[in-house]
Amino acid sequence: MRILRSWLQTPIGANFASQFAWQGENELRAFQILLIPVYYQTSEESSNFMLDLRRDLKSFKAADAHAYNRLFVFYESDTSILSSTLTNMAWAGFAVMLVSVLLLPSLWSATMVVLVLVLIDVAIIGFMHFWDLPLNMLTMVNLIISIGFSIDYATHICHTFCHCVGRTRDLRVFETLVLIGNPIFHGLLSTLLGVSVLAFTRSYVLRVFFKMMTLVLSLAFAHGVILLPVLLSLIGPMNSRKEPVKEALKNFVKGLKRDNRRENSRECAVESLP
Repeated sequence: MRILRSWLQTPIGANFASQFAWQGENELRAFQILLIPVYYQTSEESSNFMLDLRRDLKSFKAADAHAYNRLFVFYESDTSILSSTLTNMAWAGFAVMLVSVLLLPSLWSATMVVLVLVLIDVAIIGFMHFWDLPLNMLTMVNLIISIGFSIDYATHICHTFCHCVGRTRDLRVFETLVLIGNPIFHGLLSTLLGVSVLAFTRSYVLRVFFKMMTLVLSLAFAHGVILLPVLLSLIGPMNSRKEPVKEALKNFVKGLKRDNRRENSRECAVESLP
């Protein structure tokens, strides 16, 4: 220990003096070794480095050794990012399913909405690979947010389909696209224009948000306005509030006819005046 303390007082050893903690004159209490990883480029490699280092230190029985780095906080999240993402997306999907069952007119339409949601999320995860978007904390948050965005178009299509009065599924799909297709397209266009300004930013966080939102909106529109109407024309629900809507239309037409008769009677009364 005396030799070590003497060396720490030399010009070279003084650079490492802060790495040692002493208790008394010759009793070494603790020391630290600085390791600088330079060849780890991905978060997966960094996480594996942290786990391997902890495993090696755990097997070292000569002393009580611990590995610490300020970046380990981020490496820790990378080790459980996949399971956390799947768990959070599953809970968000369950919430969407519950709300769809409560608000949509039929259980089958809610099931189709959830099916389209799953297809959209699978497509988003697949396209993330081709657009250089690795799974990390930023993309995980955007994936969870995307569930709310992606379900919007499909819900509007299904809800409108269930309230249409066509005799066949094809007619109902046609009514649905005529009634709600244009507003959905305007909503897509306005949202894309809103996030398009982020395409030219230098911030990594904002660029990730732009890419994820572009993927979400494009795939949600494609699935909600192209794929879902095809499914509805094949297996869409046909027993949802058909008669009440027809009765309402009949009453509306009767009301119009009654108003027309009143107007005609008033015109006749005015013409008969001297």
